[in-house]
Amino acid sequence: SARRAVPRHRPPTYFMNSLLAESRSPGYMPEAKSTEWGTPWHIFNPLHNEFSFTLDVAARKWNTKIPERYFTPELNGLGQSWRGETAWCNPPYGADNIALWLQKASREREHGTTTVLLLPSTTETKWFHHHVWDAQANRARPGVELRFFEKRITFIAPPGMTSTGNVKGSILVIVRPVIPGVHLPCHFCGQ
Repeated sequence: SARRAVPRHRPPTYFMNSLLAESRSPGYMPEAKSTEWGTPWHIFNPLHNEFSFTLDVAARKWNTKIPERYFTPELNGLGQSWRGETAWCNPPYGADNIALWLQKASREREHGTTTVLLLPSTTETKWFHHHVWDAQANRARPGVELRFFEKRITFIAPPGMTSTGNVKGSILVIVRPVIPGVHLPCHFCGQ
């Protein structure tokens, strides 16, 4: 009788390529129609009560949370001074863009600024590990606090669009001035 050849296994590259193909499929991660979304008031108000924000550093007229003081893209919040402010930042999303806002917040804390950033909870990204998390110490970097949300946030859609939900979770990254001798405990381990 003739023996039928039965493949023993598929090479690992087949498996990885199929995973990559799945991850690029529209059903897996829909492409966002905008990178600018407004923060819902039920998220912002308790934070404003806690921090008393004085400046919205990445806003437009339709989505600012501090209408008295905000930077539009035309004013370029990345190029402005935030010295001594308590800044709110829900930046346009995108890995390169988020890294720029975190770099700016880190520089401004040297001038007494506290910045609260609402960001996607993508802890595998370079920006997260370069600016937020110290992998060797297994904790947030000095002067950085993390707060995770239990549920996904439904952001406010830009004018002419509708919000259909969010495909990722969100985190708050709080960048505070580092004061010698003052240690902020890690919210995960308490140390």
